[in-house]
Amino acid sequence: MQIVDEDILLSKINQISKKTSSYSRSDKKDCTESGASMIIHKQTLASGRWFRFTLMEQLANVGTDVDRAARYKKQGDLEHSQQALFRALELIDFTVMDPKNKKRLKEILRARECLVDFFMYDNEYGTSYEFWYNYFYDFNYAAAIQKGR
Repeated sequence: MQIVDEDILLSKINQISKKTSSYSRSDKKDCTESGASMIIHKQTLASGRWFRFTLMEQLANVGTDVDRAARYKKQGDLEHSQQALFRALELIDFTVMDPKNKKRLKEILRARECLVDFFMYDNEYGTSYEFWYNYFYDFNYAAAIQKGR
């Protein structure tokens, strides 16, 4: 298995972000059609809003992008799959930076490693679409219970 170079991955995310920083959410359709990548979480994350979410809410949001990445990959749309994966990884990185999650870093970072392995490498951990759906569904369910839904 190849080791993922975090610096290379983060530089790719930053390149994508720089290309799309002038777009707003209303421009999403236009920039997607033109082939530009889109990372839309920057404003939410930069404002500190992400740190106000519970860990369950953070990981449920990560799961949304992981689910998108998996669905696109199943459909053979590798470009959109990669974009969704990068958004999920961006959210995981912000989750790791959240001080309240420092006791959970081992699991969060292991999940990140396995996600990258599944989507970008040889899937040596043997995960599947169903595994990732179930893994993140549990966080979604827990977040809903916390909110009283």
